[in-house]
Amino acid sequence: MALNETGVVRVADAELEYRMIGPPPGEAPTIILLHEGLGCVSLWKDFPDRLAAATGLGVFVYSRRGYGRSSPYEAPWPLTYMHEEGEQVLPELLDVIGFRDGVLFGHSDGASIAAIYASTSGDPRLRGLVLMAPHFFTEDAGIASIAEAKIAYETTDLRDRLAAHHGDNVDCAFWGWNRAWLDPGFRQWDIQDYLPRIKAPVLIVQGEDDQYGTADQITAAQEKCAGRVCVALLPDCGHSPYRDQAEQTLDAAVAFISRLLTALPNGEYRLPAHAHVPGTGSEPDLAPLERIKQTGLPGVDADDWRGNVAYRYGWSLFDAGFFWEAHEIWEPVWHACAPNSRERLLLRALIQLANARLKQKMGKDNASARLLDEADQLLADVTGPNSDKPPPIMGVDVPRLRQSLAGPEEKPY
Repeated sequence: MALNETGVVRVADAELEYRMIGPPPGEAPTIILLHEGLGCVSLWKDFPDRLAAATGLGVFVYSRRGYGRSSPYEAPWPLTYMHEEGEQVLPELLDVIGFRDGVLFGHSDGASIAAIYASTSGDPRLRGLVLMAPHFFTEDAGIASIAEAKIAYETTDLRDRLAAHHGDNVDCAFWGWNRAWLDPGFRQWDIQDYLPRIKAPVLIVQGEDDQYGTADQITAAQEKCAGRVCVALLPDCGHSPYRDQAEQTLDAAVAFISRLLTALPNGEYRLPAHAHVPGTGSEPDLAPLERIKQTGLPGVDADDWRGNVAYRYGWSLFDAGFFWEAHEIWEPVWHACAPNSRERLLLRALIQLANARLKQKMGKDNASARLLDEADQLLADVTGPNSDKPPPIMGVDVPRLRQSLAGPEEKPY
């Protein structure tokens, strides 16, 4: 459908208000924003605009049924309301708006919905997930904070402040969310079994002072998600990182998303069946690599890097934790670069970075540290000594990549 800057879209017999910034979903990769339990389009304030400006991508934000200016959804809500949104409403919405590929960016309830969708849909259009203050299971501290919100709604001006954004939906938005979470049956709400089916890379952004969830939520994702999980744990930050620490949240999200878009879209070329780690006795799955190599390796053009399948497949491998395989693909791309070119230096740095991450997996920390130092020096040579803010080369923000080398593998690039 043709999208205006604002409007409504009809999905599952409801009219959902939306706002669109930048190119529409049918023309370019798009970030889909999924709001929290009391959120809506307007409560994101200027964050969607800043995200669109920083990434150069389209950003689509909508209010779920019962929120904002969308159709009402009277309480009580079923305790499975997040499952219904992730398994029924969101798939239809993405198809209706012509979603081609991109990222789901969810906050709180919206993060849980994004995780449910990624787990159950197997959608190859999905490049990755940004999960801000997610919950994968209930915690006593979170339930206590929701009980405090009930008291605030009944005794303070909280209802009036929310009504400015939700209008006539204010009571169904608040009580639908609040009564579901405070229902005794919700104590058993748990979506950890969904996590092993999430193959797309994940960034978790959480405040150290989040009153609705602890770092145990992060641990669950790190231990159970099938794909790569990066973490940005922010100090002096509560349940709303995009408000409490806007710059840090934006920086982590932009870094993560920009890297995802350097890689090929999910599903375009098959990843290996397993990651090869030398010394473990397993043999590498070479068939997907050979298919890429047979596509040919033309000379590398920094201005046409999006057309270089092998280079971008290397990033797909790297993001998914296939470090030995990324080295195998990037090495012939490196040989195809012009001598003494910046592209050649960049590819050499990426090869060393893949080797360093592989050494980490092998428990060879000293070798890993040496290779990371070599990668850092090569990246310094790429930008040169007199460039404060060099433009990206082959889709890579080199200063940001250098910064990530100082942290753990899980730190967002």
